[in-house]
Amino acid sequence: MKRTGMPWPQRLLTASGLLMISLPLLFSRYVTIPDFYRGLIMGLGLALMILSLILQRKTNKVCFKEGRDLRSTK
Repeated sequence: MKRTGMPWPQRLLTASGLLMISLPLLFSRYVTIPDFYRGLIMGLGLALMILSLILQRKTNKVCFKEGRDLRSTK
């Protein structure tokens, strides 16, 4: 059975973005992280998540123009 949903590269971007957003928050409890690095890592995480959303939108537009459904099992 074929998986439906987000393709593998977009899942990777989303997961790495979530990880980059959450890690500075977790590490700051135990280690002192300068604000510059915390902001840089969180900004990169947000950028990865936005890139993932843009790629998802492009995929949906291409599928819509071709007349196929993303949820189809073909």
